[in-house]
Amino acid sequence: MSADAAESLRVGHGRLHLVSAGRDGLIAWASCVLNGSIHLTNIAVRRGKDGRLFLTYPAKRTSYGATHNYFHPLNREAAAALEEAILGQLRGTSTKESAT
Repeated sequence: MSADAAESLRVGHGRLHLVSAGRDGLIAWASCVLNGSIHLTNIAVRRGKDGRLFLTYPAKRTSYGATHNYFHPLNREAAAALEEAILGQLRGTSTKESAT
């Protein structure tokens, strides 16, 4: 993704649903809208063993153990935009666009 493309990735309409008794570090479920056109749901917000927050994306595991992702960021810029919007909202520091 070029710098121009990364800047044009707008993450908005974020929602968080906190989880009180999550497993595997799960602390919340998130959803958001990309560029006002694509709604992404079931993004998990997790806390690692080191205390760091990170996102995981929905996937299906087959009976053979293969994993098929429904969606995920294709590059660091897209991942950073999603993390900034979602984790920023969780921390109360999201940008205006992310908080809508």
